[in-house]
Amino acid sequence: MVSKVFSTQIGRNMEIYVDDMLIKSREVADHEANLRESFENLQKYNMRLNPDNPQTQKGVHRLTGRIAALTRSISRFGDRSLPFFRAIKKGENLNGLRSVRNPFRN
Repeated sequence: MVSKVFSTQIGRNMEIYVDDMLIKSREVADHEANLRESFENLQKYNMRLNPDNPQTQKGVHRLTGRIAALTRSISRFGDRSLPFFRAIKKGENLNGLRSVRNPFRN
């Protein structure tokens, strides 16, 4: 239903993931028009937003921290898996990796 209601907006000025909607704009001046278009579509199909799910500052901080931790993990993954990829590239037997320090342990 949501895909049908916002079909003209998704990808252009709206992103939807599970039960979250994000209205986006390239310019600050366009944001009001994009919000207006979204609310007009909501009214047209008699849909309502869920006001019982407020985002708290603590929740936003927690999400930001998790994203930062994930970013650090992803950036270190390349260094930790380098011996494995070198062995594959050289066509070595993977049993030879036992002599290499386990890249997934600290």
